[in-house]
Amino acid sequence: MVLACLIGLGADIDKLNAMLASLAVEPLSIVCKEAVDHGINGLQVHVEAPVEAHHHRRLGHIRTILENAGIEPGVTARAMAAFTRLAEAEAKVHNSSVDKVHFHEVGALDAIADITGSAAAMEQLNIGSVSFGPLPVGCGTVKTAHGLLPVPVPATVEMLQGWQLQQTGEPFELITPTGAALLSTWAVNATGQHGRMLRSATACGHRKLNNRPNILRAMLFAPEDDLNGKTDCCTVLETQLDDQSGEGIGAAVTKLLQAGALDVFTTPVFMKKQRPGVALTVICQTEDSPRMKEYIFRETTTFGIRESITSRTTLQREFKEVDTAAGKISLKIGSLNGESITLAPEYEDCLRCAEASGLPLRKVQQMAVAAASHTLSV
Repeated sequence: MVLACLIGLGADIDKLNAMLASLAVEPLSIVCKEAVDHGINGLQVHVEAPVEAHHHRRLGHIRTILENAGIEPGVTARAMAAFTRLAEAEAKVHNSSVDKVHFHEVGALDAIADITGSAAAMEQLNIGSVSFGPLPVGCGTVKTAHGLLPVPVPATVEMLQGWQLQQTGEPFELITPTGAALLSTWAVNATGQHGRMLRSATACGHRKLNNRPNILRAMLFAPEDDLNGKTDCCTVLETQLDDQSGEGIGAAVTKLLQAGALDVFTTPVFMKKQRPGVALTVICQTEDSPRMKEYIFRETTTFGIRESITSRTTLQREFKEVDTAAGKISLKIGSLNGESITLAPEYEDCLRCAEASGLPLRKVQQMAVAAASHTLSV
């Protein structure tokens, strides 16, 4: 239903199917058709996939499938964030580890199509944040690979902790682990979205409920921004370290930046018993948070990470290249209300030109700014 809504909002189903065809698994395709539930029109998605006798894929196997497919890094990051959250929930409720969790139904081809297809649709639509109201839940029991479980199933309950739920009395599983993984990974808040509504879409489920339509409605907003820049949300990860060498922390910072963190910085702090330490702060896209936490745990000595979601406003950005006596240098230009107000020469370009020309790095940076001031009216 999430995937159907995203297609209704404008995601290209042909591109989604082309992406699924690149995965090193059995043939997968998405079929979308019109449907009606309680007099409400919507879209209904079917995933066409071969019947699998056994599917015991682990998180590492799914990561390999996605990374070897040659799809956009943003799609892989969004999909892996959902799969990782799901693996963490399954590991907790079944007293296992993330690497050893078997995905059972969630590792099936149709679930891979649901999660990866939704990630690709989110990337196509350039959706930066997601919000939702109270989530309706069913009751009763459902048959799973682990036997008969209460509704919502334990993994779903684990992932929805902290979110507002609403009991419906419907004796069905209204929120699956896959849906919970998608919503709780991509969500920023549950207070509603403000801005200019661009489009809306309705998805119909495959089951007929007793007392309510089985639909999911989504609305796509363009955030209002007085600065004419970009407002979105990001995740801040923080931890303190007092038993790791500076070289080790430096290596962790480098790897986090290479892995796609928006920013990474360290701050000197005094910890318990006035031990000198370092506070490590990582700013990343929300969908990249699970992957960044894994890097922090593997590359540092920390036992815990604080996580918070915050909003940010950034200037409109563009890149221009200028000619200097030392060579060509790229500059990042920031604009406010259509006016270029700040610029920064790219460090790597300046360093390369400084080494080639024998000039000091500071001199080359000044040359780049002077060239930009003459040619770009900054």
